[in-house]
Amino acid sequence: TTVWPQPWAGIVGLSLFGLGLAAAIRRSRRGAVTAIVALIWFSAVALLLTLTVGLDHPRAFLPLMPPIALLAAYGIAALVEARGDLRELGRR
Repeated sequence: TTVWPQPWAGIVGLSLFGLGLAAAIRRSRRGAVTAIVALIWFSAVALLLTLTVGLDHPRAFLPLMPPIALLAAYGIAALVEARGDLRELGRR
């Protein structure tokens, strides 16, 4: 495998994805339809790709990029709404 030219980019991207996933789950509990659709989209694509292709083909997981980007955008939106205060993120 090749090494990423900027390893920090993967760390930032994974952090935004995780934050966005948590924000989408929180919004879906409040009944936000877009968050529910994003979570279902990500879950369905991940599940179907894992069942049909297997985990040993990394290129086959490219269809996961759009829902991952959408969930990362949820993370950015949560940070903007909280204005960088991480304690505020847990209250929303």
